[in-house]
Amino acid sequence: MLDGFVVDQRSVLAAETEAVASVRSMTSEANTIRADIEQLNQQLAELPSILEQISQVAPQEQQLAALSADTSAKTGQLSVLSTTIAAKSVASEAIQRFSLGVG
Repeated sequence: MLDGFVVDQRSVLAAETEAVASVRSMTSEANTIRADIEQLNQQLAELPSILEQISQVAPQEQQLAALSADTSAKTGQLSVLSTTIAAKSVASEAIQRFSLGVG
């Protein structure tokens, strides 16, 4: 009879130890989740400020995009002019050589 009692007591002690470990693990997990929630709440609190900054920067970004498009168009025009100047320079040199050869 005493042996049965000791075995039951060991079984209860093992179950209690397992339950304590499980509670500790769950408590730790709950604390981690609480910290994550707090961090998300802080980030949400900063959201209006971030949205305001975006709304302030948006017109500048549009101006930059327009300036970039204008610069791209002018770069294309410059390329055409450079090609024209190079062709006229070659033609001018050919005319000068011809003039020196004829004269």
